[in-house]
Amino acid sequence: MYKDVTDYGANPNAADNWAAFQAAADTGFINIPPGDWAVERPIVTGSRPLFVRGAGMATGGTRILTKQQGDLFVHGYGAGQPISDGQFSMRDLVLSTTGPGVGTAIKIRQNMNSGGFFMENVRFGSFGTSFNWSRYIDAEGTTGTRLVNVKGDGGSYVTDPALAGAQVQVGAVFRSPNKDAKIFVVVLEDCDISGYHHGIKFEVQGDANTGGSIEGIVMERCGGRSVTGPLIRLEQSPQRGGWRSPYFNFSHCNMEGPGTLMDLDAVSEFRMHDNLQFIGQAPAGFNLAREDYIKLRSVDRAYFDRNTFVAYAGSKLYSFIAALGSSRDVHFGVNAFEVSRGYTLPSGEVIPNASATCGIYCEGSTTGCTYTPGSKFRNFDEFGVQKINGPTIPTA
Repeated sequence: MYKDVTDYGANPNAADNWAAFQAAADTGFINIPPGDWAVERPIVTGSRPLFVRGAGMATGGTRILTKQQGDLFVHGYGAGQPISDGQFSMRDLVLSTTGPGVGTAIKIRQNMNSGGFFMENVRFGSFGTSFNWSRYIDAEGTTGTRLVNVKGDGGSYVTDPALAGAQVQVGAVFRSPNKDAKIFVVVLEDCDISGYHHGIKFEVQGDANTGGSIEGIVMERCGGRSVTGPLIRLEQSPQRGGWRSPYFNFSHCNMEGPGTLMDLDAVSEFRMHDNLQFIGQAPAGFNLAREDYIKLRSVDRAYFDRNTFVAYAGSKLYSFIAALGSSRDVHFGVNAFEVSRGYTLPSGEVIPNASATCGIYCEGSTTGCTYTPGSKFRNFDEFGVQKINGPTIPTA
């Protein structure tokens, strides 16, 4: 069923293969052979399902190049068809930008009756710190999302705030604007999605009667890094009753944030086990001394076990984990928390000790906060204590 883009006149030597790619997309099934393919206009599919297949994301595979300032794949935004009822599937290719601050690589909008959003073996590439997507993915109302081996390799590891406009601002956005565009489950496996401000942002909008919702987020064996804000952000606006908060499950991940890794407004259940997480040194000009690394508000149940949290030398934070806003049933198994000591570079530059006020903090409004003895707290400063509901416990 796949239509090869070369059947419609695509040529790796052409300055713009948009017409051939759009013609193939109109059939719903695109096959893209190995090579570099320039596409300089958005590929728009309206409400039709779209299946895109390349020849691999490694060297010698398939790469789409664009320097246009707009988006590349636009699904579910066609004229007269504001919401898509069709599946979007993409695999085995690279989407690269050769221009500064271009748009979104994948922009997709669906409703609760849609067929899903799937990506496997896809890399979002760039050619330097000045040539990056503004966003890799912008997804609204996707019914079921599964991303496997999806990578983003540009921008987020440059820490100079003056370059913010040239970076990948947010790696992926998942948005639920209303009750007809709910996001049920987002699953990421073996992915690495980074961003200058956020790697992944979840947005829930609307009021109690018409607002949207996100049911659950699962991440396994994933990585990522942010520079100025939380790598993972759940934003619920406004906070409302009767809304089903999502659950989160993180396992075997290795992620990094400058002072906050996760900032979640409301969570029904949060599970984190067998992860290795780093707190990086904040860029110059950012004061993160009062930040919490994992910040959970109004969580109904949370469980942390067999995780290692490390604050790099030069980093600042208040606590590694904070349960806030009337959270309940928060349990800490055996975890390790380390505050790194400073050092001097060969150039003579001194990297100061990391600072952390406490390892775990459950504010007074939190109930059912429990702690299993055996966790390790290493190199905490004079405030190196663990706090649960106010009382302090000396570190090991």
